[in-house]
Amino acid sequence: MTPEKLKRLRAAGWHAGTPKEFLKMTDAEAALVDIKLALTDALRQTRIKRKLSQTDLAQRIKSSQSRVAKIEAGGCLGVAGPDCARAVRGGRNEAGSTESVRVEDAGRGVAPKV
Repeated sequence: MTPEKLKRLRAAGWHAGTPKEFLKMTDAEAALVDIKLALTDALRQTRIKRKLSQTDLAQRIKSSQSRVAKIEAGGCLGVAGPDCARAVRGGRNEAGSTESVRVEDAGRGVAPKV
């Protein structure tokens, strides 16, 4: 928001705050949201830099284009499932393999046996 708009809103009696204040988040919750938003932004920028379409990335992570779109839109902000984890790692699991990551192991640093 521009400083001019903020000034006009305050003059009209409005209070402008942060999402953290509005949602009454703890510092840890706000930090987690910031990290997840940074990850989704980094994923999108990396995909574009590598000249991959959402469909290309989806094929690499063995998922669908709609799932990639959802991840890039912040759809993995709740629970980072295997698709989100593979997308962040460029289609590879923790061991560097393209083998699928089991849902129960996603985000726990557990790699399938290679």
